[in-house]
Amino acid sequence: VQSKIEAESIGTIVHQFSHLKWTVHAYMVDGKDLKRLPENVEWVEINDFDQYTFPTVQHKLVKLLNN
Repeated sequence: VQSKIEAESIGTIVHQFSHLKWTVHAYMVDGKDLKRLPENVEWVEINDFDQYTFPTVQHKLVKLLNN
């Protein structure tokens, strides 16, 4: 199921591995109009983020959101 989602750019994160570099373009979206998510996808509220284990790049995203 496809839904139209409006997205607003909130910044860019650079994450360096020993063998490659990621440039992540972050967007703020409002998913309230999504009809259905894939089975392996779950929305996580920003205040609940610390209850999950995420890689460093996702922690950088939360830091970007909190600034």
